[in-house]
Amino acid sequence: MKTSILKYLSICLLVISMLTACKKDFGDLNINPNASPIPSTKLLFGGAVTNIVGIHSADALLYTQHMAEFVYTQESRYFNKIYSYDPIYAAPLMDLQTIINLNTDPETRGKKYVTDNGSNNNQLGHARIMKAFLMLHITDRWGAVPYTEALKGTANSKPKFDSQKFIYNDLLKELKEAPLQITAGLPNDPLFDGNATKWKRWANSLRAIVALRMAKTEDVEVAKQAFAEAVGAGILSANSDNAIFKYLANVNFESPWFTNYVRGGRYDYGVSNTMIDKLVAFNDPRTPIFARTAINTGTFEGIPYGKNKTFDLTDYSLLGRAIYAQNAPLQITTYAQMCFTMAEAALRGWITGGDAAVSDWYNKGIDASM
Repeated sequence: MKTSILKYLSICLLVISMLTACKKDFGDLNINPNASPIPSTKLLFGGAVTNIVGIHSADALLYTQHMAEFVYTQESRYFNKIYSYDPIYAAPLMDLQTIINLNTDPETRGKKYVTDNGSNNNQLGHARIMKAFLMLHITDRWGAVPYTEALKGTANSKPKFDSQKFIYNDLLKELKEAPLQITAGLPNDPLFDGNATKWKRWANSLRAIVALRMAKTEDVEVAKQAFAEAVGAGILSANSDNAIFKYLANVNFESPWFTNYVRGGRYDYGVSNTMIDKLVAFNDPRTPIFARTAINTGTFEGIPYGKNKTFDLTDYSLLGRAIYAQNAPLQITTYAQMCFTMAEAALRGWITGGDAAVSDWYNKGIDASM
């Protein structure tokens, strides 16, 4: 009996010692000697801006019937598909919230790895605008979403959902306050190359867009005032002001259309008949930019939209070569869009000029797109 107990104790001690050794060894293995525990706000901001390209997908162009599919036509027929906002929260939004936290925490706001990217207020202004842009996209697409309790990491893994009404109103506040904090450009700015004035115009333009989203709500008077303030502060006023992500002619930062069409050799998408028929009917000079002529006919032929069949790509128009160039830019918010925004505001009576203003701004939008 005594021998059995001693054997049992010996085994227990051996197991404990093994577990202790394993814990120590694995702890050492899990430390990456090449990774710095200190976050750089310069790299965080550049990463957040670079990651915004992920929110733009081909699905939107399918749902608006600008494009259609040659083979996999389910999406063109509005098959139910689950889209997740998790990557937006986990990557760019978390990076931006970290920048905000580091620039407001008394223990970190004066650290070199923070101030290397500019003054605290200046960084906060840029980060808040970028965060507002992403949250506007999320609530436009999903409605009520985590907002006030989001981005707290393990401190709150189940944040409450805020109403779209609340989020829109708070975005108006954020986009009003954030530009006032900007005093200079940031050294790592892939969007506007460090142009502080363009960041402010973009923020004002986004505020005007948010206001119009609220046009048919009980907050319409708040929205009208916010719209007037945003326009008065200065919105995008020329194509040179456009918010554009500039893809590069290298494999690391190339256009996803180039990756799909050229590098991957996948011709999944072409231009829809909905789009082509309108372009051809109006003799639109953008037609050869948006589309190529069909190989078999030499004319512009749109893919019949929403059909449950496979189409021969030689019979229909592929995307224009300029669209899938390796460094083709991604248009995010443009002067043309703001012209149409002003046209809608004129139609609603939010700005003066009546029908003449509607027509003028609408035509300006077309000209800007041309």
